[in-house]
Amino acid sequence: MDTTHQVAERLRDSLGADTPNAGSGDRSTGTNRYGLIASASVLPLALAASQFVAPIFAYACGVLVAALLVLRSDRYALVVLVSATGCSGFTVTAFGVTFLPEHLLVAVVVMKLVGRPFGRPTYRATDQWLMLLLVLWLGLCITASLLMANDTFSSIKILAWLMISVFTLLVVVRLGMDAASVASDVCVAATCYATIVFLAWMLSVNYDELTIFVQQDYASEVLRAKGLMIEPNLVASYLCCLLVITVAYGRRIPTLLITTQCAMTGLVILASLTRTAIVVYLALILVLICKRATPLIAFTVVATTFLAVLLLATGVWKPNISVDNTTNPLAVAVADRVNSFGNAGATGTGALRAQVAANALEEINTGPIENRLFGYGTNSYPQTHFSATASDGREYLANFWVAIIYDTGYVGASLIVLALIGFAFFNGVAGLLLIGTFAVVSTTTNPVWYGYFWLTAAVVMLFTLAQQRGSKDSRASLIGDRL
Repeated sequence: MDTTHQVAERLRDSLGADTPNAGSGDRSTGTNRYGLIASASVLPLALAASQFVAPIFAYACGVLVAALLVLRSDRYALVVLVSATGCSGFTVTAFGVTFLPEHLLVAVVVMKLVGRPFGRPTYRATDQWLMLLLVLWLGLCITASLLMANDTFSSIKILAWLMISVFTLLVVVRLGMDAASVASDVCVAATCYATIVFLAWMLSVNYDELTIFVQQDYASEVLRAKGLMIEPNLVASYLCCLLVITVAYGRRIPTLLITTQCAMTGLVILASLTRTAIVVYLALILVLICKRATPLIAFTVVATTFLAVLLLATGVWKPNISVDNTTNPLAVAVADRVNSFGNAGATGTGALRAQVAANALEEINTGPIENRLFGYGTNSYPQTHFSATASDGREYLANFWVAIIYDTGYVGASLIVLALIGFAFFNGVAGLLLIGTFAVVSTTTNPVWYGYFWLTAAVVMLFTLAQQRGSKDSRASLIGDRL
């Protein structure tokens, strides 16, 4: 009877897959631009088809084709994973366990890696220390969930998602892909996904119909783009994290592809009506412009932006876009969002989430000392708090920073914050951009349960490791020349 290793080898051989040490991908590896586009689009399109055919059939077909593409090429595998992490709004339940598309495809990638020699560890000493902090935090999450959560099973389910997401980071780093192709592949995946989402949102708005790509805002009743995620804030933060890779490593990507990604990402973020993501998007575009512009233009752009932010923060300048309420409801909603910059908690969803966060902090600060130190368990706030406006009737603690304090106490929050700061410090500009992006967008959602943040962190680590190897090779070459 064949072993898992033999099955994986046969599947790779039958599909003409690339070898373990394949490079950036060309005809020799069976990789081409059309394959990359197909890898980025197959799962979103299959899930979109679930509105017209049996959902389980569309889901199964999408995952199956995506799995075949994963086995075909390492580059396809990365693009499929990037696309799958943008489809976390879809779940499938088997034997009482709920899976996301990304969980199933990570399992396929693991099978793809089974036959490869493990070799020496590629992680730096700093990475190992960061992983230790992360493991300690996860251990505290498990302990608090088992001992203090009101619904232990629900907490453990979310923890399983979290641990698979962390495992995704290890899997992507283990792929060991050529850094020259990674940035452009991520850019292709982000562009295809954003294009599909924006077109679907336009159709939904045009026909005034609720679809899987939109969510009706309870305050303004306009249709917000949410892509294939659970909520609009998640799709906006997902696209912002992917944009970080383009901004950090844009010199490796064709200008036309960068321009298309930036345009489509901006349109989807605007359609999602997510204030924090709009701020992050504009900041990333600013960094991208400054990296490509002359010093004078870069200085002018930065100085003008700094002055505008200063005036906005001090209240000297307040946006005041006047829109007739009889015009398009979307235009009214956008104007309200822009006018409320600097005071996001004044009305609507922002006010509700700010109040929920304040209540959670008050509860943790006035609770027993053991809960202040170690929290109440993963995702424990919805287990004891209910809301008539929530889709499932449970209160959602959207602010990640408040959520980690509530879930794992100040001890757990300290561990994860130290790990994030360490990642930013030891991964150069890209690390700073990613953690800065995460810090802002996570004030309105909780990204760590899903794979896209961890996958983006893995891509940053791939580049850092590649740069270190390049620098060591250069030093070795220089020493050899001198000898």
